[in-house]
Amino acid sequence: MRKSIVMIMLLAVSCGERETGPPPDLLSREKMVAVMVEMYVVEEKTTRLELPSDSSKKVFDLLKARLYTKTGVADSTFKKSFDYYMNRPQDMELIYTALVDTLNLKEQRATVRQAPEKE
Repeated sequence: MRKSIVMIMLLAVSCGERETGPPPDLLSREKMVAVMVEMYVVEEKTTRLELPSDSSKKVFDLLKARLYTKTGVADSTFKKSFDYYMNRPQDMELIYTALVDTLNLKEQRATVRQAPEKE
């Protein structure tokens, strides 16, 4: 009886999810931040167009495809990398922190460029 319980436990452990390494085409955290910044900009541009939702989705999909071409990242690679980091909350927190910091910096730079010069 004990042998069968031990065997069942070993089988259950060996059949459980195994921690696999990162996918071979995993984007680095820095590259994830860069792509996500561009994705946010694309989303913001699409939102500002104030199109009906079906048209907005088409425009967003078109701009997103251009983004992937521009960054040299396949959408499947981005999705796999996103899923990988979502399963690693500490890594994803670092990515989101860098994303927010980068977006804030972009906004500050845009504000400075738009400010009228004082004489």
